[in-house]
Amino acid sequence: MYMYKEALGKIFSKIDEKKGFSEAISREKTYAVCRRCEHYEEVNKEFFAKILGGAVAAFGFKAWIAFLFAGTGFAFAICVAIIAGGVAIAAFSKEISEWLSKRYECPSCHNKSWEIVTGEELILRHHNMDKDKTIDGLKNEKEFFEKKIEEIEEGRRLLEMKLKEVRNNHPDQFNKKKAFFKKTFKNIKNNDAIDFLTTGEVFFEFGNKVVEGDYSAIVLEYVKSVETLLLEVLKKRRIYNKGDEKLSLNGIIKKYDAQWDTEIKEKIKEIREMRNPAAHKNMTAKKEAEKIRRIVLGGGDNGIEKSGLISYINMLLL
Repeated sequence: MYMYKEALGKIFSKIDEKKGFSEAISREKTYAVCRRCEHYEEVNKEFFAKILGGAVAAFGFKAWIAFLFAGTGFAFAICVAIIAGGVAIAAFSKEISEWLSKRYECPSCHNKSWEIVTGEELILRHHNMDKDKTIDGLKNEKEFFEKKIEEIEEGRRLLEMKLKEVRNNHPDQFNKKKAFFKKTFKNIKNNDAIDFLTTGEVFFEFGNKVVEGDYSAIVLEYVKSVETLLLEVLKKRRIYNKGDEKLSLNGIIKKYDAQWDTEIKEKIKEIREMRNPAAHKNMTAKKEAEKIRRIVLGGGDNGIEKSGLISYINMLLL
């Protein structure tokens, strides 16, 4: 059941992005659909009142039961379902469709042949989707990506082991790089930020030897340094709040939007778009890692990317 709901949720999240037809349909309601022209109308007590005729504005529950029972000849359970509305009506689709097909002419094509479907089925049909086939396809897709995730996680475990080996075997490289960053960014006093930056940079320099294809762990070090330093800016400006340390990079930018200029927000957005896959079980290619490194440490042609976010934040911490 969970997989069924998960699959349908994925289908409808895509459908809901489209305008028009699906906006007029509720997944939780039931509809009568003309078999010839596909004209549809919601099935509820008002729908039957329109067909049967009569003043029903002041009807209570018992009056509706009596009205429907007398007018349609439906069993008590069907009358109750009609009054309740929604998908409950679909349980009696055969009885209702047969009744409609004898008595109600389609206002669009004048045909008398109806079927009863849920809003969910109507939307899928309109978008040329077979529910069972679509769900089966999503199951196969899920299995494929679960296998890929396992492969990526195994590769990441091996990568982390190799990176630890690099750090243990080359302590001088780390110490020199850390000293360089401390000297270059004198206003940065947060040791964690410097450590993240140093780790990312040393691992990147060894990257070609250490990793084939996946730079996720390296990218995360650069990003953690930026996250840490943005929080330091908030502390300096005395607007930092307890719990902000739990915010993601995007969360920091969103919550304190007025604190950052447009270019910073644009560059953070670029990092976030490339970084999110690295944080959520996907691979990060070398090209993406190089782009993030350029945004963080500089080396680009102009703007913040020329000197780097760290250099810019270093000035903010003056």
